Amino acid sequence: MLSIFQQYFNAPNQYLTSLPDGVTYGQGPFREVRLLIDGKIAGAALPYPVIFTGGLAPSLWRPISAYGAIELPAYFLDVTPFVPLLVDGNPHEFTIDVVSAENDHAILQNWYVSGLLQVITDPSSKPTTGKIIKYDAPLYAQTTITGAVASGEVNTTVTASRKLHVEAQITSGSGTKPVHVVWSQELSYSNTQLYSHNATKQVRVHFERLLTGCS
Repeated sequence: MLSIFQQYFNAPNQYLTSLPDGVTYGQGPFREVRLLIDGKIAGAALPYPVIFTGGLAPSLWRPISAYGAIELPAYFLDVTPFVPLLVDGNPHEFTIDVVSAENDHAILQNWYVSGLLQVITDPSSKPTTGKIIKYDAPLYAQTTITGAVASGEVNTTVTASRKLHVEAQITSGSGTKPVHVVWSQELSYSNTQLYSHNATKQVRVHFERLLTGCS
């Protein structure tokens, strides 16, 4: 099990020039935190936007602080199906990165991520063995960016979705039969932003949905 700690409202690059200077930043609002094991996607998280006290507008953190401002939420990813890969006696690389919905998947600076790997060892001195029998995980989420510019208004919508499914057969050192383990994710995301009256009026609608399963 690996837990990811992290925590956005920016305009898509193609509409940024239609807004007055200094209103917002580019690279869009979508951020996906990915976990890769040896370059393969092992799980992903859509971090909830956190507004820290003192940020943006007082109405977002007063009279009470916003969700996650005091204690950032952690996102848990089950890497059990990757055990057959990890017990081969060779070094392996765990990578956590952050990507956007832009064509180059680039983000802005000041994203700090960290992870905690939780491992349960088998009491037997015999090695754990197994094999990954199914792996379906695209490298990037499927994303769309749409919008319109008319009569002093800028309207943008960014959507994203991802499905991940990994299955493995694992036999622990003390086990006699292989155990079938499954890790799956289904993530969806939508962010709509409306700027009007020369961007002095701004409306944002943000939606995230996450379904995970393990067995």
